[in-house]
Amino acid sequence: MVVNATSPPRPAVGERVPAVDARSSSGARVVLPVPGVANALLFLASRCPKCRDTLPEVARLLPLAARDGLRISLVTVESRRRLVGFLDGALALAWARTELRGYRLLNPSLSTPHYLFVDDAGVLVARGDIGDEGWLRLREQLGDTAAVRTP
Repeated sequence: MVVNATSPPRPAVGERVPAVDARSSSGARVVLPVPGVANALLFLASRCPKCRDTLPEVARLLPLAARDGLRISLVTVESRRRLVGFLDGALALAWARTELRGYRLLNPSLSTPHYLFVDDAGVLVARGDIGDEGWLRLREQLGDTAAVRTP
C-alpha cells in the first residue's frame, strides 16, 4: 500500500468527487462516479496480495450492492491483459479502466486496497482501506452473512 502522509486526502469527505472518464470491461465509456446513483469505487491492484485476498469478499458483495442500488466499480489503470488474469466471473465485469491522471484525481495517494463511497449527488461520504470500520459497516448494511464481527 502506498500512502501520501504529507497532505490530507482529496477529495475530502463532504466534497464533490471529480468526474473521471473510464472504459468498462466491454470497452464502453463510463464516467466515475456514475452520476445519479450511489457508488463504491474500489482501488485494487493485481500485484497487491492484500487486494487478491479481498476478491472473494468483493465478489460476494456485488449482487447485494446491485440489489440495494449501489454501483461497485473496481477502478484500475492496469492493462486488460493483466486484469484478465486477476479478475474473473462477476468481478471481470465490474472493472473500469482510467488513465493515470484520472486515477490520481480519485485516489491521489494510490492506496490499495482502498475505497471511496460516493452518494447519488456525487459527494464523498466515506473513504478508507478495505477491511476498516467503514468497510465493515457497508458489509453489514448490505446483509453480507459472511461478515464476521470480532469482539
